[in-house]
Amino acid sequence: MHLLSIATLLVLLHSYTLFISVRAAKHVHHNGEFQTVILSTGEVIRKCVVTPSQNGSDDVPAILEAFQNCGQGGVVEFLNETYHIETVMNTTGLRNCRIELKGTLLWGTNISYWLANSLPMGYQNQSTAWLLGGENIAFHGYGYGTFDGNGQVWYDFVNGRSNYPRRPHQLTITGATDSSFEGLRFVQSQMWTMTVIHSQNVLLQDIYVSSRSTSGTSSVNTDGADTIYADNITFNRWTVRNGDDGISPKANSSNIFITNSVFYDGSGIALGSIGQYNGVFETIENVTADNITCINTLHAVYFKTFTGEQVGYPPNGGGGGLGHIKNVNLHNFKLQNVRNTAISVTQCTTFNGAAGDCNSSKFEIEDIQFQNVTGTLNGDPIAHFSCSGAMPYPNYDVNVDLALLEATQQLEAEQIQGSSWKELVVDPIERKKLIWACLGPCSQQICDIIFFYAYGVVFGISKPFTITLITNILQIFAVAASVLSANKLCRRTNLMISTALVFIAFIVIGGVGTQKVLNTGSSYIIVVFSYMVICAFNFGPGPLAYAVSREISVGVNQNKIISVVMASLYFFLSHAWLGLRGRDALIFSGTWVYFCVGETQGRTNHEISLFFSEGVPERKWRTHVFTHLQSDESRDEKATVEGNKGTAVNIEYRAGKQA
Repeated sequence: MHLLSIATLLVLLHSYTLFISVRAAKHVHHNGEFQTVILSTGEVIRKCVVTPSQNGSDDVPAILEAFQNCGQGGVVEFLNETYHIETVMNTTGLRNCRIELKGTLLWGTNISYWLANSLPMGYQNQSTAWLLGGENIAFHGYGYGTFDGNGQVWYDFVNGRSNYPRRPHQLTITGATDSSFEGLRFVQSQMWTMTVIHSQNVLLQDIYVSSRSTSGTSSVNTDGADTIYADNITFNRWTVRNGDDGISPKANSSNIFITNSVFYDGSGIALGSIGQYNGVFETIENVTADNITCINTLHAVYFKTFTGEQVGYPPNGGGGGLGHIKNVNLHNFKLQNVRNTAISVTQCTTFNGAAGDCNSSKFEIEDIQFQNVTGTLNGDPIAHFSCSGAMPYPNYDVNVDLALLEATQQLEAEQIQGSSWKELVVDPIERKKLIWACLGPCSQQICDIIFFYAYGVVFGISKPFTITLITNILQIFAVAASVLSANKLCRRTNLMISTALVFIAFIVIGGVGTQKVLNTGSSYIIVVFSYMVICAFNFGPGPLAYAVSREISVGVNQNKIISVVMASLYFFLSHAWLGLRGRDALIFSGTWVYFCVGETQGRTNHEISLFFSEGVPERKWRTHVFTHLQSDESRDEKATVEGNKGTAVNIEYRAGKQA
């Protein structure tokens, strides 16, 4: 009891200390409230909660008052409600401010007001609806906080006219340092969604942008984000659906990082436009884009500079600018139905209907690296480079590429002429490719996988529909895992392990199934190991047998070999005539993998051809080294772009050359 009294006294003393060292006051303004807490250290912490108007009137006065009261070392909170933004906002000069957007900021549609009052953002005579900036800003949207620009009224109003004067950007981050913007949604932006200008050390992460017209008019100029006079800006995990550039570093942007992002329908990533101001030196430096997916975009990446001749004035004119785009690294791009060239460089940008002189720009482009750009295109050619004659790429000789293209064209013509059905029979190397390739789908089909889909997982089970549904779901996940890991795992190892797992499952199922009467436990053992068969098959032999068959049929007769493979598949679908069942069939499959499947993952078509012509055993393909290829200087730098028909176009540069 005595000890309890002492403990109680200590708690009371601690509470009293807190009471005399912390003072709290609650203030109410016309459309919200804030709390002020003064700590014993003298530090002031404020939280302003903005309450939206109930009659749909302009909420900007309340928002500005909240930033005035809590923009320095405080928190500004927007509730999960709709706020009407009918007038411009300037909330710059913030410091150590946390902004929490849990609802929707909805911009008004009074076009006349916005054209007359939008705020200059300091470049290209462009203007904005909101200027936001300061030091150590943390803006959180939690994945659902939304900016709604009511953009459709603007798309219909401008009707495709580019850079309509005073058409406002949705948000301009200006003068921001050491700040972050995360979990925000931007829909139907009025023009550019976001501009980052005169800022440094800014993280923009988990951002969703969707600005698309529903009336048939163009949603031009709805860029996802643009950087101007900005350094160390990171765009991570963006999703952009729009009608113009996805993300566009512009004048004096440096150390720009674009990672893990997906772009739909717009123009892709744009470097520029730049060089718009006559005689002014501007740069774009140290840009990295990695793990990017482009779906139905105009390009994956394109570079655009103005010509060397000034025609009109910004934003819809200009030219004659100086400077450079330098050190741009573009890695791991996945393309799907890109509408034009994957990569484009043009120095012909001009406006006012004038035809610019594409050889007049003195803006320099250098140190550009493309690596692992793959996917499908609807356009042709795969890449387009149009460089100004007044400032060509340094250390670049176009004759090298012209000679390479001519040699490639000649090689393709020779391959077409050299392809022959007769060679598949009389040529021992081509015959070996044909037999090895045909055995792929054979080994895949004779393991009775169809039996498992139809009957193998319902022995003695009272709910066969549920078991079959689980089977189909497992198949989907197994195939997805195989596709995602196909270029990361060794093909031969994958096939050996997955075939062995199927073989083991067959032994167990066969052993358990020999019982005259199956109890519930035995039935479930059969089901579990049947699932093992389904997963192993769909991760290994299912998708890989065809891939390996195509890879080992490399050469001038590849299409003919694959046509024979597909025709032979119908014989293997009904394989009772082979006399192989279950265990014997799997032994056959394992034999094919061990003796006929070499490791093709990471090997070029040329290397696979050499494996056959030099008689390298399939078991040694993974570790074999072609010493004569290593000494070839032309392998020092290589860029590969896959075309829309799956054919790789390899452009090789000698050491010291750059694209």
